[in-house]
Amino acid sequence: MERLKEAILFALRSHSTQKRKTKDSHYFWHSFSVARLVEEFGGSEDAVIAAVLHDVVEDTSISLEEITQKFGEKVAGLVSELTSEKATDWKEKKQKTLEKFKIMSIEAKLIKLADKVDNLEDIKRDLLAGRNPWQYFNAGRDMQRWYYGQFLSMAKEDPYFMNHPLTRLLEKAFREVFNDQHF
Repeated sequence: MERLKEAILFALRSHSTQKRKTKDSHYFWHSFSVARLVEEFGGSEDAVIAAVLHDVVEDTSISLEEITQKFGEKVAGLVSELTSEKATDWKEKKQKTLEKFKIMSIEAKLIKLADKVDNLEDIKRDLLAGRNPWQYFNAGRDMQRWYYGQFLSMAKEDPYFMNHPLTRLLEKAFREVFNDQHF
């Protein structure tokens, strides 16, 4: 529990000036929500800690070496699996993320799916509040539908995740956000 507390404080400091794209909410709440889902669906302590830290390397100046020193190789390895590759444009970056998902460990996939569920839930809340969340993204609704649909398809084809409750949550959120019954 001490390592988790330390990770929460570390993530809070690391994301201290960041806000979520779709609303004026502190970025840390996303990290915390993802970690809560990972814990709820059976993730190990290392997976929960990695979930708290999943965007720290990608979105701040923190390095993987620092994550390794503070939280160990297992957590740093998961964070590394979850860190998006650099790319020249949005679609290239997302395609690299999708390719990476195919070869991730089960724990990294669990975190990535929890991340996608929380992202869609944030978008859904904005839509329900009458806000237009698509204006905040580098790609519009149709491209977001494609991207999240790819994750959903891969999860439903993955032997471990095809009948997993997190996949069902992702499918529910996807259908609600995109008004799509085709999955």
